[in-house]
Amino acid sequence: MKRIFLTIVLITGLVIYSLAQSDSNPLDKKTYFGVYAGIGFINPTEINDQLISYSSNHSIVYNWGDGNINLAYMLGLGVDHFFSKNIEIKGQLELGLGYKYVVITNGGNYFNSLFRLSGGAYSNLHTYLKNSNSIFLGGGVNINSLSLSAFDRSITGKSTPIGFSFQVGLRNWNHNYSYEIQVHIIKGENTDISQSYPVSELSFTGATLKVGYKF
Repeated sequence: MKRIFLTIVLITGLVIYSLAQSDSNPLDKKTYFGVYAGIGFINPTEINDQLISYSSNHSIVYNWGDGNINLAYMLGLGVDHFFSKNIEIKGQLELGLGYKYVVITNGGNYFNSLFRLSGGAYSNLHTYLKNSNSIFLGGGVNINSLSLSAFDRSITGKSTPIGFSFQVGLRNWNHNYSYEIQVHIIKGENTDISQSYPVSELSFTGATLKVGYKF
């Protein structure tokens, strides 16, 4: 933990130093709207453990792979406001879906899904490059609604956790695109536990590669 803290402090210091040295300023206005799409990886361990248990107890044979939920997709809308050329505050509304479409050799198809609706506020520090790009580093907090349904609702769950996100990325000011890697820490107590295969905690913790367009 101490190493992680020291690393964050070092990176933040380097970014602030770079900001102080930067003269480039491609901003033509202070507020931008944006749309986002992303793909990523999540690892809801307890959920996947119960999916494996269900598969084993029902002698499920998959055509390929397994029933675990690891791949996630994201769509989002956002508003970005720059208090200065280096300090950005943004609000985002996101839809996330982790799922696995299951085709079973011995009969039946299933759609195992973990749905996420999220609203959050984030801040970024920008340092500008000479080619009308900027590198940014930041983080924020989000409120989430998670919903789990697997194997025709044999495994279910609902949760409304507060989560935290950290991001690093590149913004192209000539074409108004942004590219970022965002790490989410999102997990909370399940308030809709199924009887046969109980999951006490829902988790959407993972990493997402996002592409955005600003206007």
